Amino acid sequence: MRHLLILICLCSFSAVIAQRTEPRALFEPEEGPDPGGLPRFTLKSDIFPWLFTYKRAANLSSDIRVGKHLSTDLSLGYFLNSGTFARLDGESYRGLRLRGGINFYPSPKRRSPVFFGIQLKYNNISNKTWRQVSRQGDQYLQWLLMNRQVQDYGFMLRISRRFYFGEHNRIFLDYSAGLGGVWYNVEFRNLPADASLPVDTPFLIRLERPEGPGYGVDFLWQLSLGYAIW
Repeated sequence: MRHLLILICLCSFSAVIAQRTEPRALFEPEEGPDPGGLPRFTLKSDIFPWLFTYKRAANLSSDIRVGKHLSTDLSLGYFLNSGTFARLDGESYRGLRLRGGINFYPSPKRRSPVFFGIQLKYNNISNKTWRQVSRQGDQYLQWLLMNRQVQDYGFMLRISRRFYFGEHNRIFLDYSAGLGGVWYNVEFRNLPADASLPVDTPFLIRLERPEGPGYGVDFLWQLSLGYAIW
């Protein structure tokens, strides 16, 4: 998964260099009263991770056109904290957040285009969290600050719509929704050899992924604010 993200990054960089050698207008010309087109390079940021405390993350993305109907998007981010998984003193939730994908625009010259895409994701999170563990064959219980390491790999099929506004229509909002799958691995790296974690059986929904490898369904709900550079 990480190799695919690197490949997308290299292809996007090559496309930027190729387009930069031939400066043109921001939008492709179009016959008729409503000219428009797909920008060649944009910067944007997903608003929800900044606002919601569930998994707060800083993030910055670029959207690079690689063809008349195609673009690649790359996102680099960092998890800052979590109001769900790091609520107590001494707890933290930090780590790398990478996204990359390819978008297809059926009508790239529309002012508010609908487009479809495939997104890849990779998260590498270090979650320091207090846990009650059983020691020495259940002889006694003890609270320990554990290092919970979480790695996610996933893909998403998504549908998006872009709305331009502002002077020269350079400011835009992207709204996206999607469905996909995720593979993960969770491990507690500083668990003592004589300790064991109790089995957590949620009543309805498990917000925290269980220890060990696993997979599941993943959802996407995204609202990005961006600016078309050229």
